[in-house]
Amino acid sequence: MQKQFDLQLFSGAIIQLRHFRTNEYLFSNQIKLVSGSKETMLGCTKNSYQEGTKFEIHLAYTDFGNMLYQPIRYGDLVYLKQLDKIITININNKSQTTNQKEAILLDKKYEIMGNQIFVITPSEIWEGSILKIREQTIEQASIIRLINVSSNFSLHSHTNYYKQKDLLDCREVTGYQERDQNDDWFVNIHEINLINGMIHILPRFAKPIFHGSLVIIRNAFLGTALNSHSILLKSKKQEVTTNSVIPRVSNELWEVVLMKNEGQRKCSIEVQLFYGQKFSLLHSNTNQFLKYNQGQTNNDKTFQICCSDEDLFLEEWSIIPLSQQQSGAVFCNDLFLIQNNFCQQYLTSIAESSYITKQQYKTFLTQQPKNASVWTIEAILNNKQNYS
Repeated sequence: MQKQFDLQLFSGAIIQLRHFRTNEYLFSNQIKLVSGSKETMLGCTKNSYQEGTKFEIHLAYTDFGNMLYQPIRYGDLVYLKQLDKIITININNKSQTTNQKEAILLDKKYEIMGNQIFVITPSEIWEGSILKIREQTIEQASIIRLINVSSNFSLHSHTNYYKQKDLLDCREVTGYQERDQNDDWFVNIHEINLINGMIHILPRFAKPIFHGSLVIIRNAFLGTALNSHSILLKSKKQEVTTNSVIPRVSNELWEVVLMKNEGQRKCSIEVQLFYGQKFSLLHSNTNQFLKYNQGQTNNDKTFQICCSDEDLFLEEWSIIPLSQQQSGAVFCNDLFLIQNNFCQQYLTSIAESSYITKQQYKTFLTQQPKNASVWTIEAILNNKQNYS
């Protein structure tokens, strides 16, 4: 098949994923594993025409209704299905040949589970650089990584073959917690998606953010949501983390607060949030503001953030665009940086245990922005009644 390099990945697309290292295609022949979970296998095959190499990829958002034919970008949450089964990372069982975890196909339930949702990221993690994720658009032959949000395990393959007799010619696909080029996959947007030689992609859903908007803020590289809770730092202020739990919980809800004059909140809910504008974030559950914990550093020497109602500097943060093309109002699904106006450092989260709770992820300030400093608005809510 002749490649069409101007094709863009979209929700509902039929795709093939070709492994970067082995040059083989992700597939399933619907055979059940004889070990571990004993669920449907997921592997790699050399034959791109073999039945079972095609998958549907979908945006994993429910707040915005039907998102079919809307573009998929770096930093999005997605799931992949084949017939009525969903690609799943099973952390409870090891693969047949390694200490890595199972990657399997599970029957689709009423709701897509967290171990079936992946954040789609660029192929390489460039420390200190946000160049790759800034590109946003994913096209034919792009190289991607699929990182499971709940476990931070990547969809991974290697040179090992399955051990069971009916899969001896099939390489394993696993969930892997480290990062290397065995996590990389070429995207082949299949010609079956073409209608009269074209793909008709709809505009991406966009919703503005206003003063008083209740939002969920997601780290675009981890897929985790900005979180705070009643557990305190040594400074007696609330810890701030990111949380991998899906569905999201009420500790991930933040109110956007804009100012009319210094120290005076704007009263009008019709005032939008703009790039470069100063604003604050009020934690919905505890009524504390997201802050730089001035003078406090973490044990890794990074600047500490917290939630507090003490020593309020209300114009605490600014939304910084990733490119010069971003200007004007901020919309959900935009990718951006969040800069602290006092110390001029950037909000960042990495996949290491948080400083106090140890169950969520470290969140801190860093002087040089990197991929882990890129954020997006995942949802804008009218109320929090659906969040426990």
